[in-house]
Amino acid sequence: DSFPSTAPFDFSAATYFIPLTGLLGMAIAGVFAGKISDKIGRKPVVLFCLAGSMFGGALKWFLRHGFWPFCIANLVNGLLSGTLPVALAYSSDLFSSEREKSKNFTAIVGLYVVGQSTGGIFAILMQNHG
Repeated sequence: DSFPSTAPFDFSAATYFIPLTGLLGMAIAGVFAGKISDKIGRKPVVLFCLAGSMFGGALKWFLRHGFWPFCIANLVNGLLSGTLPVALAYSSDLFSSEREKSKNFTAIVGLYVVGQSTGGIFAILMQNHG
């Protein structure tokens, strides 16, 4: 299944544009999330980002029938997904040795990738249900 129209893009270009919108939002969020977490604390920012990601995921589901509404929702979801840099900063706060930091950075990024991949797998498995 796909969108009724992906104008002005053809299907191939649209398949690259959709992830671009989410990643662009995440890049912008990453710039600000770390600075905000320095001021108000890591935990409130992580909780806000997690709640924002849930909201963004629901928004994408509601707007899934139109290409441009979905892309805007994907951008919003990305803007609310600044958890990774805050988690890395938190890990850096907790551990002082470079070895511990490196080990924990690897675990955080690895689990982040596994989470992103698992979400995609679940989306494929659920495609016939909604």
